[in-house]
Amino acid sequence: FERHFYLIDETSGFLEVVITRAGYLGATSTVRMSVTGITAVLREDFAEPVHSHVQFSPGQTRVLWRMRIIDDRRHEGNETLSLQLVSPRSCVISQFAHALVMIRDPEDGESQEKIRQRSRVSSIGWATGTLPVSILSYSDFVMRIEGPSSVVTLEKGKTRAYCPVTIIDDTLYEPEEKFQVLLLPYIGSHVDGARQVTEVIISPDRYDEPQVFFMRPQYHVDESAGSVRVEIQRNGTDLTRSSSVFVKTRQMTPKQAEAHKDYVPIAELVYFAPHVTSQTVHVTLQDDTGSPRVEGEESFEIVLRMPVNTRLGVTHTALVTINDSFSDLPIVQFQEKITQVRESSGVSRVPLVRKGDLTLPSSVRCYTRQASARAQVDFTERADREGWVVRFAAGASKAYCEVEIRDDHVFEREERFRLVIRADDHKSRIGRMNETIVIITDAEDKPLILFTKRRIFVEEPSSEAQQTQVHITVQRTGDTTHASRVRVFTVDGTAKAGKDYQPLDKIILFNGSLSTFDASIQILYNSARKIRRAFSVRLLHEDEDDVTELGLSKAVIYIERAHSSAVTFPLPPEVVSLRHYDDVSKSPKEAAPGYPVICVTACDPKHSRYAETGSLCNSQEIDWKRTQYIWSVALPGQTTFSDVTSGTFFARNDVITLDSFYLTPGSRVRCSARAMSNRGELGLVSKSSALNVSHAKDGLCPSRDPDHVGSQLFTASIAFTGARGDGKANMVHIKVQIPHTDGMVPVISTRRFTIRDVVSPGIMRIAGHRCSNVVDLPEMTTAYGFLSDDHRSLAPRPHSEPYQYDSGLRGNTTVRFYRNLDMESCVWNFESFFDISELTQICGGSMETNEHVETLTQSQIALRVPLYVSYVYQSKRSLSDWLHYDHATFLRLTLVYDTAVLLKDGVQTPAGSTVSGSLWLTSIRIRDSDKKLVVTFKTKTKFRGVFLLKRGGKSTLVSRDHPELSFTLKLIASQQTYESPEQRWQFVSDYAVKDYTGSYYVKLVPCMAGEDASYTDPPVCTVKDLITFNLPIRFQQIPDPVPAQFTLAVKFLLMSEKDLWMRGDLRNITAGGMDNAFTKDSKIYGLIALDQGTRPAEARGGYQVAAEKVYLCSGQGGFVPSYEPAKNKFGCLADSLDLIHRLKVLDRQTPDSVSPKLGSEPFEARFASDDPAARGLAERVDSDGFALNTAPLFQVSSGRKWFMHAVYSVSSDHKSRRTRSAEGYHGNKQIRHILTETLVHTKSRDRREASEVQDIGKNKGTNMRMIQL
Repeated sequence: FERHFYLIDETSGFLEVVITRAGYLGATSTVRMSVTGITAVLREDFAEPVHSHVQFSPGQTRVLWRMRIIDDRRHEGNETLSLQLVSPRSCVISQFAHALVMIRDPEDGESQEKIRQRSRVSSIGWATGTLPVSILSYSDFVMRIEGPSSVVTLEKGKTRAYCPVTIIDDTLYEPEEKFQVLLLPYIGSHVDGARQVTEVIISPDRYDEPQVFFMRPQYHVDESAGSVRVEIQRNGTDLTRSSSVFVKTRQMTPKQAEAHKDYVPIAELVYFAPHVTSQTVHVTLQDDTGSPRVEGEESFEIVLRMPVNTRLGVTHTALVTINDSFSDLPIVQFQEKITQVRESSGVSRVPLVRKGDLTLPSSVRCYTRQASARAQVDFTERADREGWVVRFAAGASKAYCEVEIRDDHVFEREERFRLVIRADDHKSRIGRMNETIVIITDAEDKPLILFTKRRIFVEEPSSEAQQTQVHITVQRTGDTTHASRVRVFTVDGTAKAGKDYQPLDKIILFNGSLSTFDASIQILYNSARKIRRAFSVRLLHEDEDDVTELGLSKAVIYIERAHSSAVTFPLPPEVVSLRHYDDVSKSPKEAAPGYPVICVTACDPKHSRYAETGSLCNSQEIDWKRTQYIWSVALPGQTTFSDVTSGTFFARNDVITLDSFYLTPGSRVRCSARAMSNRGELGLVSKSSALNVSHAKDGLCPSRDPDHVGSQLFTASIAFTGARGDGKANMVHIKVQIPHTDGMVPVISTRRFTIRDVVSPGIMRIAGHRCSNVVDLPEMTTAYGFLSDDHRSLAPRPHSEPYQYDSGLRGNTTVRFYRNLDMESCVWNFESFFDISELTQICGGSMETNEHVETLTQSQIALRVPLYVSYVYQSKRSLSDWLHYDHATFLRLTLVYDTAVLLKDGVQTPAGSTVSGSLWLTSIRIRDSDKKLVVTFKTKTKFRGVFLLKRGGKSTLVSRDHPELSFTLKLIASQQTYESPEQRWQFVSDYAVKDYTGSYYVKLVPCMAGEDASYTDPPVCTVKDLITFNLPIRFQQIPDPVPAQFTLAVKFLLMSEKDLWMRGDLRNITAGGMDNAFTKDSKIYGLIALDQGTRPAEARGGYQVAAEKVYLCSGQGGFVPSYEPAKNKFGCLADSLDLIHRLKVLDRQTPDSVSPKLGSEPFEARFASDDPAARGLAERVDSDGFALNTAPLFQVSSGRKWFMHAVYSVSSDHKSRRTRSAEGYHGNKQIRHILTETLVHTKSRDRREASEVQDIGKNKGTNMRMIQL
C-alpha cells in the first residue's frame, strides 16, 4: 500500500487506494485484495468490491483500486474496516500489506461540541494519524476519535484546559509533518469560528536520519599497490530509503600528490540502496614504473559532498598518503638462476641487475658458498665482509660479481658453488633471486677417445702378392690420470671381412704414457670387387664405469678400385642350338624345341667370327670359360623378355646352356654374357640377339596331336630279384617307362607331392620324396635310386645328339637325369632297386599278411607300393609357373616265405637252461620329470610256474655297456595261474644319462609248481637258479628338435591368449603368456616373430616374416621328431616309421593340399591374414601367425605327444605380405645368410624364388614346438 491509513466521509461515494510495485517490472503480477469489516458492516457501510484482484502490467508501478461506500443517512459514528493484500502471483508482498480505513458520517450526527484531529488526505507534509490500537507503526500520532472520550471539560471557574494528543516516536526518518486539531461544539457550548482550528507541526528527528562517513580517516598505501580501496559507511535507525552521496578527490595545499601523475582523480555518485550500509570506491594510483623516482610521502584528500536522504557524518574527509620510499628503491638480484662457466676461462663474471630508482648509486655484498666445488681449490673465495662489495654507479642497471676460477688438468665432471648477495646500505633492497648456482664445466679436461679421421681412402692391391695396409689413429685427449680400455673392431659394410680385408678386434689400454694408438688393417686382393666398397672401424667401451667418453667412434674405410678398364667381349654372343655348336655359322635361324641352346661368346673358339675376335680376347686376357650367363625368354605372344630365375632340381639356369624345358614353341630366347679376365676381374655385359624357337612339329620328339593337351600312358612294373651276384639280390626292382615329348620332364615319387615342392631345388624335395627321380645321387638315403652313375649309363650311346651327354656344358646333374631319356625312341626309362625295409619304412609302402597257404610251413605277404607320376611342362604364360598332368597307381608284389625261419616269441632264454621262458618289450620311454629310463616288458614261462621278484634270490637287472648305472625292478601284474602265465614288469634307471643304448641282462627268479598244485597267493613252488635274458636297447635323449641355424633369429611361440597373439610384439610377451597347456575346446595361436633384440642395430627393420607351411605330427613310444637334414632327420616335414600321425594343416601356396580335419573334428586352421579380427597382426611385417582348433588332437589315445612344425620365410620389406599375389610374393628380394651378414645384397633385378622352402637356414627358416594338452 502507498498509505497505511485512510479517512473518508460516508458521503464520498468511493474509497480510492493506491497499490505500488517495485523491483523487476518485466512480467505481469497479480495480487488479491481482502476486505474485512471491523466496525463497518458489509453491504450496509461498504459494498462488496467489484474487482477483488489487482493486476500490474509489464512496466507498471502503480494501480488505483476503488470500492463503493454506502451512505445510509444514519448517524453511526466512525466505523473502520481493514484492507489486506494476499495471494501474490509473480511477485512477493512487502511488509506494508495492511491498510486501515475509517468511515465517518458527521452530517448524520446531532450538534455537539467535539474536538478532533483532521488530517488532509494525500497532501504532502501532513502527518498520519491512527486509532488507539495496539499496532502504532507507520503513524505519527494517535487520533482523537469523535466521541465522549474526546470531550474537553472546563470546570467552573477555569479558563484553560488542555487537549492531549499522543505523538508517536518511530525509527523512520520523516521530514517536517503537521496535522490539525478541530474544536467542535458539544452540549450547547459555543466555539469561536475564527479560532476553531489549530495546526500542530512535528519537526524532523535528526536521530532518525541516516548519516554517511568514511570508515577510516586516513589511508597509507605504497605507490606500487596500483589502487587504494576506500570504504564509505552508512548507519542510522532508518535505512529503508535509498541514499546517495557525491565522492571526489581533492589536491592538498600546498600541493603534494598530483592528480593524473600520482593518482587518477575521481568524482562519482555513490548510491546506497535500501538497507545497504557500506559501499567502496577505488582510486587508481599511478606508479612511475617507467622511470622510478623515490619521492617519499605524498598525500591527497577524498571528500563527501551533496548527500541525498542522508547527512554527512563526522569523517566526511579521508586523507590518502602515498609512500614510495620502499617500492621505488633500487632492487638488486642475479640475472640468472644458474650460471655455467668453463674451468679454463679463469674468471666467472656473474651479472647482477638493478631496477627501480637508478638515479642514486647502490652497493651490495656478493660472497661465495662452496658445494661440490671447493673454495681455494676450484675457485677463490669471496667472503661476506666489506671488501667484497659490488657497486652500481648512478644510472647503472647492471654490474658483475667476479669470481676467480682455478684451472687444473684433472677431470672432475661438473662442480658447483653458490653466489649470495645481501644489502650493504639502505639505498637498495635485494630481489627474490638473491643467490645463483655457478656450475664449473670441465669439458677441456674430460678424457675423450676418438678417431682422428672420419673417412679414409685406400687403393686395393693389384694382386694377391701385394700387401696393402691402412692405418687409422686412435687418440686420447683430456685428463690422462686414469687408465681407459676401449675395443677397436671392424664391421662389415659392402666390403666383407675375410674377402676384402682382414678383420680387426683388439682392446687398447690407454694409461698415463699412451695417448695415441695406430691400428693397422690389411686390405685383401679380391678379383670380384668391381666398384668401391667400404667397411667401418668402431670404438666401444670395455669398462661400464669408465668416465672416458668416445668422440668420433666410427671411421669409414673406402677400398678404391684399382684404375683398370673393364674387359668386354669384342662382339655380342650368339645363341644357337646345342646340335649346331660345332658349326655356329651354319646354324639355322630357329632352334628346334626339345634340345638345349647354347650361348657362344666372341671369345669362344666355336664363335663364327673367332678368327677376328680371338686376338682381341687374348689382348684383354679374357677367360671365356669363366663367363657369367643370364638367360632371358620372351614367351609366345609377349614382346618383353623376362629373366629365367626359377631353377629346377635337374638343370641350372646360370650356365652356358639353357635346358629345353624352358623352350616352348613360338618363344624367343637370348643370353647375357659377362666377361671375366684370367685374374678374376668381372667385365661388361654383352647381350645376344634373340633366337626364335620353332613350332612343336619341328622338334625331336613332337607330340602326336599338338592341338590337344594331355599326356600319354606310362608303364610301371615291380618284381623281386631273388638271388643275384651284383649286390642287388633279394631286392624289389621297380621300373617305369614314360613317353617323352619336347619340353616335358617326368616326376616320379612313391609319395603324393605338389609340383612346386619337387621341381624346385629345395629341402622339401629331399625330405618328402626320398624314393623319387627328383633326388640326385649325392642326396640319396637309399642304397639305390632312379638316378645313378652306373658306368653302363655313362657310356656313349649310338645315334645320340651332339653334346647330349657333355657334363662340361650341361652339368653332371643334368646329364645324370637325361641319361634316362632315349632320344631315338622318345621314352624315359627309370629303374631302381629297393629292399623291403626301404619300401615300407622310407618309401611309403605297406605289407599285408595273408593266411597260410598250401602247408602250415609257408605264409605269403603282399607288398603294396604307391606310385605317383607327373608330366611337367613350362607354362606358356609365366616363366615362374608349370603345367603338369598327374597320375597315380599302386604296384603290388606277393611274396611266399617259410614260416619256420621267423622268430615268434621275442627274446629267449639261453640254450641249456634247466628252465626257460620268453621276454618281449612293450614300451621304452624317458620320464619327463627326471629324464630317467623307464622300460616295460612282459614275460612268459615255458614251465609250470612263475617268475618271482624275490625268494631265495632276487631278480635283478644290470647293463653291460653302462656298469655304473643301477636299476629298480618291480613286478606290475601277473596272471593268476601256473600254466605259462603272462607277467608284466618294469624297471627304472636310478640315474639319468644321455645315451641308454646297450645290452641289458635281466635275471629273474624262476619258481616251479607241482603238477597237481593249484595257484595260490603267495605261490607255493620251488625256486630254481636265476635265468638270464639278454635285452638289447637302443635309446637316446632327444636334443632340441630344431638346430639354431634353421631358426633365422625368429621366435616361434604357441599361446592361448588371442589378444596377446594379435599384438605380435615379442616385447609384450612374458613367459606366462606362452606355451600353455591347451584344453579340448580351446584354440592354439601360433606366433612367428623376428627377434629384433638379437640383431645388429643397422639390420633392424626392413625385414618381413611370413608363415608358409604348418605341420602336425605325433610319434610312437615317446619319439620326439627333430629337424637335422644332414642326418636325414626332417621333423614333421617327412614320413617316418617313428611317426604315427603326420598332417599338413596350412600351406599358403597350395591350400588344397592340406588336411582339414582329423577324424570327425575340423582344424579350422587359417593364417592371420585370413582372420579379420587379427588385422593388427596381419599388418605387421616383423611377425606373422596362424590359429587352429585343438579338438582334433584329442581324437587319438590319451598321452600322445603332438608336435607342431612351421616353415616360414624372411625377406626384405619390399611389398606388404598381405597385398602380394602368389607370383608377386616371389618377386621379393630374398635375404641370404641372415645369421652371419649384417647387410643385405640384392641383385639388379628381382628374381623369383621357385619354392616357398628354397633354402631353409638361409632365406627360409623352420622351427618346432611341442603342444602341451
